[in-house]
Parts: sequence; C-alpha cells; structure tokens
Amino acid sequence: MPFINIPSSSSASWKDAVADPASLPASGNEVGDARVTESTSEIYVWDGSAWQSTGGGASAITALTNDVTATGPGSAAATVAFVGGETAADVATSVQDTQAATDLSTVSTIVKRDASGETSLDGLNLDGSVSGAINIKAADTTTNYTIKMPNAQGGATTYLENDGSGNLSWGTVSAGMTNPMTTQGDLITGGAAGAPQRLGLGTEEYVLAAGATDPYWTIEGVKTGYPTDTVIVGRTKPVGLTGVSNTIIGAGAGNAIGSGIVNTFVGRGAGSSTTQTRNTAVGYNAMTSNVDSSTCVGFQANTTGSNAVAIGSHQTSAAGNGIAIGRDAIAGSSCVTLGRSSSSQGLSNVFTLGSVTAQINTLYLGRGGASQTVANAVKIQTMRSSGTDTDMSVGTLTIAGAQGTGTGAGGDVIIATAPPDVASGSTLNAHSEVMRITDDGNVGIQTSTPNDPLTVQGAINYTDGSSDYKISPAHHDEGTETGNFTINWSNAPVHTVTLNGTTNAVVTMNNPLQGGAYVLRIIQGATPGTIDFTAGSFANAVWPGGTAPTLSGSTGDVDIINLLYIDDGGGTVTYYGTFATDFS
Repeated sequence: MPFINIPSSSSASWKDAVADPASLPASGNEVGDARVTESTSEIYVWDGSAWQSTGGGASAITALTNDVTATGPGSAAATVAFVGGETAADVATSVQDTQAATDLSTVSTIVKRDASGETSLDGLNLDGSVSGAINIKAADTTTNYTIKMPNAQGGATTYLENDGSGNLSWGTVSAGMTNPMTTQGDLITGGAAGAPQRLGLGTEEYVLAAGATDPYWTIEGVKTGYPTDTVIVGRTKPVGLTGVSNTIIGAGAGNAIGSGIVNTFVGRGAGSSTTQTRNTAVGYNAMTSNVDSSTCVGFQANTTGSNAVAIGSHQTSAAGNGIAIGRDAIAGSSCVTLGRSSSSQGLSNVFTLGSVTAQINTLYLGRGGASQTVANAVKIQTMRSSGTDTDMSVGTLTIAGAQGTGTGAGGDVIIATAPPDVASGSTLNAHSEVMRITDDGNVGIQTSTPNDPLTVQGAINYTDGSSDYKISPAHHDEGTETGNFTINWSNAPVHTVTLNGTTNAVVTMNNPLQGGAYVLRIIQGATPGTIDFTAGSFANAVWPGGTAPTLSGSTGDVDIINLLYIDDGGGTVTYYGTFATDFS
C-alpha cells in the first residue's frame, strides 16, 4: 500500500474498515479519520465535511515506467522531472505555445522554420482588428526570387519601389510638370528640351500637322510654306510651285505647275506637264499638254487646246473649244464627239456603254426652261460629205430603229408631239404619238397599227395653194331636226338628218371644199317633214332638168341627195345636185 499522509489531529485515527464507499459513516467523524473500503481497496479520509479518496488501492499509481521519471522523498509529493528526454518545464511551455491561439481563425502559433530561420508558407492571412482579412500568396507558378523590405518606415505619401534586384525602398511621388493650358480645348506638346508647352484649340475642321519642330493646325493638305489656299495630298510640294489656290492629289501630280493658279489635279501624274491656269485633271496621267481652262477626266485623257473637255480613257483628246467623250474619242476644234474611236465629225457613233446592244435610249437636244423660243428649237442636219462651205454635197440623214445582230423582233420609228402644259409640278406630261413607221415599212398617221404602206386614221386634207381639198370616208349624224338646221361639211362628207314635223325647213351648209362631193341622207320621222330647196344654201343649187327634189312623205322613208360643190368665182356658189327618193 502506498504512503499516505494523514493530517494531524488530536482525535484523528484509523477507524475500522467498511464494506464499500457507501458504508462510510456520515456522522461521528473527526477531521483526519481514515477508513479502508474493502470492495475497492481505497483509503478515505474525512476532511470535516465529506470522505475524500486518496487514490489508493487497485487504481493507485504503483510505479513510473519508460521515459517518465519523478523525484521526491518518500514523505513528499512526487514531481515529474522528464518526459521523453525533455524537461517537464519545456514540455509545459510547448503545450502553452500550441494552445496560445489569439482568435478562432488561428489553429496554432507554431510554424516551421529551417536552419536559416526561414519559414515556408502557402499563404499568409492578415486579419483586420474588427473584420476582414488580407491573404498574401505567391503566384501559382513563379520563379524563385527574394524581396527585401526597407530597413525603416517610409514617410507620408511615399511608396515602395523595386530596384530590380528585389530590394524595396521608399520612393517619393514627383511634383509633376507645370500645366501650361489656359483655355478649354488646349493641347500639351513637348517644347524645347522636352518642356511642356501649350497648343491652343484650332479652327473648326482644321487638322493637326507636324512641323519641322512643333505641330500646328492647318486645313487638311495645306502645309507651312505652301502658297495661299493650296492643298497637296499624297506627295511633297512640287518643285517651283508658287501659284495659289491649287489642289494637287497624287504622286507626280502637278509637277510643272509652277506659277499656275486655280488648278485641280487628282491622280498619279495628273497635270504633270501643265503650267497654265484654271485646269482640272482627274485620272492617271490625265492632261499631259500645256493648256488653259480645260478639263480632262479619265486614264490618259488629254486636251490639245484650251477651253476643251476630254472625258474617257486611252488618249481621248479634244482640240480648242472641243468636247470628246468616250474611249479613244477625238474631237476637232469646236466639235463635239461622243463614242469610242470616233473622229472629228461632230456627233457620231454614239453608244452609252460602247457595245451594239447598249445604244442611247433617249437623246435630249435644245435649250430648256422658260426662255425656250422658236429660235432655240432643235435642228438636225447632215454635214457636207464633200465640196466647200458654199458648194457642197450633203450627206444622207438616216432615222432608223435599233439594229441587232440576232433574230429578235424589229423596232418601229415613232414621231410624237409634245403636249401643252396642263399642270405645274415635277411630272412630265406624256407625249402624243402622231405617226409610226413599223418595222415592215408601213406608215401610219394617227394610228399605231398601219396595215398598208400608208394608213390614215381620219380625213385627208390637201390644197392646191388657193383651195383646200379633203378626202374622208367619215359620216356624221345630225340627229332629229324639227325646224331650220345647219350642216357643217368639216365634220364629215356624209351627213344623216331625221325630219320630224318640219315644214319647208331652211338648210345652211357651211365649209364646203372646192370640188368636194357630199351626201345628205334624209330620213322621215314620226311626223314627216319637208325642206325648202329654194332657200338657204340650196338657193344656188341646180338639179337635173331644173327640177328640185320632192321628199318622200311616209315615216321611215329614206331619200338620198348627192351634191358636188363648185365655186365658179364671181361670188356665185353652186351645188350640183342629184337625188333618189323613197328608199323604203
């Protein structure tokens, strides 16, 4: 049994053993009384209020084994000296360190370090004193390098900077440049020795250009040292250029312009030989002659005289005051030439696209507008084919429909008149067709479908210089007459009239033609009537045997009167008449 220290007491003593802890007496005990429980082999000591176990018996420590040692006299409490070769004090310190967490986010204060005193971590959390944290980590994949912090705290507004070898130091923010700008829209540019300088806002639509030393505002294409209002794009200033108001765009353009003014050259080599003024050349090598006030548009388009226009390609040219339009077109002086490979013969071989199937659809000639007069009308005339201006042979004027090379339908030639203006506005009034020549040679007047070499819709009027003559198969119905009436032979050479209750009606016949043959058909109405053949226009009529007609007297009867008008002069107007009655 282990040694047990029992507190001293005048009455304390060993007492009789009891069967088990529950049998320990609750009263009559003095401090220091000791009893043994037989069932547990424990020793209990009364402390004045309760029995306290001393740990004896089967559960008491009986020996110190392995690497745990203890010291102390038999009469004193044992003290642990070493655990695993470490002193009990070191073990206690280690336990305290491992449990010295400052908050719940820290598991342990123990970290691993190598022989150099360095610690390896995947990351480092820096907790805010109130909330939040900063986590510092290396890149997922990184090279090995070392960063050393400065040896002292930096000042206010300083920042950390790296010397390239990982040594950090405190840097100071530069005070910066002095702001030279004074007005909204100013720009800052580098001046002498890199010092900042102000460039004021430029004029609207000006562009920024680079000068020899400083940038400046200018009109696009206009540069310092150029003549006034001169624009050059895509090349340097031509040598010797002094003329003003020129526009030159393209390599080699305006090479020889010199003192020429108000020229426009666009395209490589455009106007390369011109030294004159008021010229326009657009296209590769356009205008290679030294001319004035001319216009050339197209590849190698050229004018050989002043005040000329050449539009086209491949040596299209026009002499003075001439106009040449088309590939290889050539216009003589004061001539107009349209089309490819045409000559100086005025308007010839005109095609809109240069092919047989692409001819001009509509050609407008003449002066338009409110000033149009008869003197401004269009005149189409052939030119002389030989001879002189006073004694010449003329060419043939041909008006034809379209030509073709295949088997398609032919084309007609139509002559149409312009209608009078019926209303103001932007829509043209439609033309009125008056004559057509079909592709098979038939001619139609007032009809678009002639069936014969000449087909006329309406009357034909002809004259011998003093009298007019009309040929017309037309018929005119006068309707029903109940009294005197008038016949107008201009309406038709054949007239029909129905008489209803007339008694000796007087008939006036107007506008007869010399030699005209006329027919008057008379129908009796519900109440048959009569005509006075001795009055009106019939007063000068003559009849076979001197007997005037007597009209039929029954409803529905038809009488025919044939009249031949002959004016014998001297104021005598005579109708020669024949008649047939009772066509019933």
